[in-house]
Amino acid sequence: MEKNEFLLINDLVYQLHTAPSLTQVETIFLNRLKSIIPYSYASIFTTCEKDGRILLKNPVCIPSSFAKVEQKYLELENAEELDQTNWILYSTETALIRESELIDDRHRLSSPVYRKVYSHYNIFDTLQMSIIYDKVAYGVVTLYRTKEMGTFTADERIFLRAFSKHLNYIFYRHISSPQDHNRSERIAELAASYHLTRREQEILGYIFDGQNNQEILEELPITEHTLQKHIQNLYRKFNVSTRWDLLKFK
Repeated sequence: MEKNEFLLINDLVYQLHTAPSLTQVETIFLNRLKSIIPYSYASIFTTCEKDGRILLKNPVCIPSSFAKVEQKYLELENAEELDQTNWILYSTETALIRESELIDDRHRLSSPVYRKVYSHYNIFDTLQMSIIYDKVAYGVVTLYRTKEMGTFTADERIFLRAFSKHLNYIFYRHISSPQDHNRSERIAELAASYHLTRREQEILGYIFDGQNNQEILEELPITEHTLQKHIQNLYRKFNVSTRWDLLKFK
């Protein structure tokens, strides 16, 4: 791994852990991943369970226009049975597959799913990774390449897998912890309304958790002077003068 790639991965992991909502996690991940693993299109689905079946929902896509394609997949009759890669959601641990490695070109490009959903976008290869924590499926990441881009490489599989443990835990945290999830959504709303920076969102979250300045400094790689400056910016943006006033927005 080149030094630049290591720095990109390290920075992206930090961004994922500090993102205030799951939607932001998904968007940040797909946008930043493209500089590490080039792709033509990408999506992340979350999951739900119904009658013992694991169903996909709520696709977040890059570019956003690709969402209509993934929605078409969701509306495809018998998609679960027709999709030859759907089994990865039923694994008890993260599975990562490159479709061109499992299925030959003739069968892959003539399948009902490909013909009815993806053929118009000239999709040639996919790289998929399930998001699974404690044997429970929370989602799936799919990267797509057109024929012009060629197939995904073994090294690119390794790069994607490097994020698996982080994504597994982050999805679990946002989906299975309603209190944390609601808090994250609230901070995301406030960030949009009051134009908060990412660092201000982090600090506001710690304040909402009741942490004092010393406890916040133990969590963040910043100086006391920088922390005070961020808190003053929060006071100014919310038009308040005390920590107690900030807590009223919780």
